[in-house]
Order: sequence, then C-alpha cells, then structure tokens
Amino acid sequence: MEVIATTNAPKALGPYSQAVLAGSILFVSGQIAINPETGEMVQSSIEAETQQVLDNIEAILTEARFRFMDVVKTTIFVDDIKNFDAINAVYAKTFKIEPPARSFVQVAALPKGAHVEIEVIARRHAVGDASVEPNPTSKFAGTNAIEAPFIMKHGGYYYLFVSW
Repeated sequence: MEVIATTNAPKALGPYSQAVLAGSILFVSGQIAINPETGEMVQSSIEAETQQVLDNIEAILTEARFRFMDVVKTTIFVDDIKNFDAINAVYAKTFKIEPPARSFVQVAALPKGAHVEIEVIARRHAVGDASVEPNPTSKFAGTNAIEAPFIMKHGGYYYLFVSW
C-alpha cells in the first residue's frame, strides 16, 4: 500500500490520506471544493463547486500517475438532490465517453458546509483496455503525467499515446 499526497489538492481534513494506491487500484478520498492555493471553499455556484472538486480529484490522480479515463467508480454525495442536473452538467464534461459506474447520494450534511463531495476508485489500465483520450484542455495537460508510451484499444481502433 502506498499513500498518495499532493500539494495541488487540499490536504486531508482529518486522519486520512488524500488517496491510497493498493496494487493497481487507487482509492481517492472524498474531495470537497477547497481551493488548494487559498484554503478557502469555492461556493459561488454549485457548478463552480463541482468543478473545483473535480480539479482536486484530477490533481490527486495526476500525482498517482492516473487519469480520469482510469476511474471505474465514483460516489457523489450532495446535501440537496435538487442539484442533480447542475452537477451532472459539469461531471459530464469530465466523463464524456464510457463514464464510470456511479452512485449519487443525498446526505444530511458535508464537511465545511460543502454542497458536493466526490470520491473515486481508479484502476491502472493495461495495454488493450478500452479508454478515451486525455483531455487536452485539462489544467494538467502537458505535465507529462504519463511518460511511458502506451497503447489503448477503443471502438476497434488502437491508439498510441506517448505523453501529454
């Protein structure tokens, strides 16, 4: 087991890790919309809050050398189920093709007054697994999150990725 930690995402609020790598499986703890640069919650809108949560998750995935395309399961916790459509609109921009399995659960309250919290489980893909292309508009694009070349099969086609 390897603990994953990055300063590009908010530090844990309690006695837990941002993520834990167990073999080829990455377990990312629930993330809320804390801006890691300011330490403040982003709550100008549910869309902005959701985007900050996804940015925090992306930072942790990148630190562990994973990508959103490696995510196999997400759990979304909300304090108001009425935000379902707004959260989905932001979420869908991250998981465009072959989205992971997901649960969407309303809870009584979330830490620091958050309205949304998302946790993910990711699996390192092997050559030939179905996948999607990395998001070139990601704020982590061009950071060489993947250094070794890899080949993926998707929709009957093979793709060679050198790095992004």
